[in-house]
Amino acid sequence: MRRLRKIMTVFALVLLLVLGLLAGALGVSVYANLGSNKSITANGPLIDAKELDACAVVLIDFERLVVSRPSLLSILPNPLEEIRITVFPETIFTSGLLPRENTDSAILGFDTCIATLEENSWTVTHSALGQPWFPVADNNALIASGTGTSISFGVAQVSSSTLIIANTNQDIQIQQIRLDAELSFPNANVWAVGLAIAAGALVVLFIALTVAYIVHTRRRPRA
Repeated sequence: MRRLRKIMTVFALVLLLVLGLLAGALGVSVYANLGSNKSITANGPLIDAKELDACAVVLIDFERLVVSRPSLLSILPNPLEEIRITVFPETIFTSGLLPRENTDSAILGFDTCIATLEENSWTVTHSALGQPWFPVADNNALIASGTGTSISFGVAQVSSSTLIIANTNQDIQIQQIRLDAELSFPNANVWAVGLAIAAGALVVLFIALTVAYIVHTRRRPRA
């Protein structure tokens, strides 16, 4: 019985140390990868088609958009999932979101290049060839918009909307459009500090209990 208690005590101490080390490692990993407004980026679709050379406005409609998180980060709450749009060559462009149910009526009478994915390759077709390009900037039909060399929207917004991109620099023709997923946690610093404190507390508790166990064992009278 005494031998069994000894084994259980040693096992509990080892488990306590392992938990402390895991909490410390997780805290360091969270801060290194996500702290100070850092984010994890996953490469998404790359639209690369010859037809983009003649496109001033590109429309992309997603049937399904999913961003998967690493299993280790699934314990962290309140993730911020975004889709970042960039173009090549780098230039200032405008991007916006149209409500999916209102897309057809919004672009009626205007031309857009509709990009669709077919058999793992992108094709681009015009919605109304010969008509004026759809005016993206300051359009009342948009539910969100932005201008710059890189633009981000929330995944939830993009999933329920149609993405539209307009080249505002007529001297540069867009050759590629990249859509990348970004995952960040606004409270990552707080979680990293909390994990570090928990790790320190577990290690201190392990040391205290280990010393107490050794002292208790040495003081025990021998039969």
